[in-house]
Amino acid sequence: MATDTLCESGPARSGVDCLLIQGGIHDVTEVLKKIWTVLNAKVEEQRDLEKAHSVQKDAQWCYIVAQGREQKIHPTANAIIEAAYKAKRSSVKYDDDNEDCEIDFKAMKVTMKQSKRTHPVQRRDKRAEAGGGALPTTWDPQPLDRSTKIPKICHIVHLKSGSLEYSTVAGKFTNSLEGKKATIVSIERVQNPTLWAQYCAQRQKITQINPRRKVEQELWHGTKKEVTDAISHNGFNRSFSGGNVGMYGKGSYFALKAAYSTKDYYSAPDPTTKHKKMFLCKVTTGEYTKGTPDLTKAPMRTDKPNLPFDSTVNDVNNPTVFVVFHDAQAYPEYLITFKMT
Repeated sequence: MATDTLCESGPARSGVDCLLIQGGIHDVTEVLKKIWTVLNAKVEEQRDLEKAHSVQKDAQWCYIVAQGREQKIHPTANAIIEAAYKAKRSSVKYDDDNEDCEIDFKAMKVTMKQSKRTHPVQRRDKRAEAGGGALPTTWDPQPLDRSTKIPKICHIVHLKSGSLEYSTVAGKFTNSLEGKKATIVSIERVQNPTLWAQYCAQRQKITQINPRRKVEQELWHGTKKEVTDAISHNGFNRSFSGGNVGMYGKGSYFALKAAYSTKDYYSAPDPTTKHKKMFLCKVTTGEYTKGTPDLTKAPMRTDKPNLPFDSTVNDVNNPTVFVVFHDAQAYPEYLITFKMT
């Protein structure tokens, strides 16, 4: 900028902030070009930020740190990741607070280059979590029942091996085995609109009671082959709770790690094929307390005497087993058939 060119900011006569530029025509023109370059960059930056916040309303990517806590990825990177995910790319690179990061969508893991850390990642469908029974965007159209000509109550969708959805679920399963080895035979998506609407309503209620708490978790439920249809059609109840019934209350049991539910005690193998069954579930755990064998329902809270806890656990400081007493607090999202190796 020439030394005889003067830029001053201040209120114009109309009361609107303005920038006064004085100097030779050439110098003023050059200054204007630079100003417009800066302003256009700021406008573009603001547009990108608004777009990122818009994406965040639909989907939020997180990585999982100690004790299963979620760390949200900032809006700009979140938008980059979501765009790559929708484009069905195998991976995506982004910057997070000067850390070079790369997500492998098949493994559902993020690698942080500088710190050499890796974490599991997950995608939160915000529209589906908003309540009101909005169906997940991954669902297929519900087919009609041949006899009634109305949509089926429950539709089981066999996921194609190698698809992004299959790889995402498989990655969560594998990352949760804690060193155990298993071969996945199949992954099926459970589409039950009635159960989903009931679950969303219960989740919304618990969210309103606990506005500052993460109320929902993805948990595992090992079970027997003969009850998988009943769970898919009717949801969970205490008769499907497995061999762990009674330790932390008489409710439906779920594990933080798939490794826990691979035990034959919970997911009994088929006598012929040795195949085992496990559900990946959305569970509204809300505010929890230590469970005891005599509980038939969650005990009352001390901070809110008129309200019960939402679930019970094995250890309030580091919970790995969760028990819910309301059927609508869990939704069987995926059924995994596998074999231990």
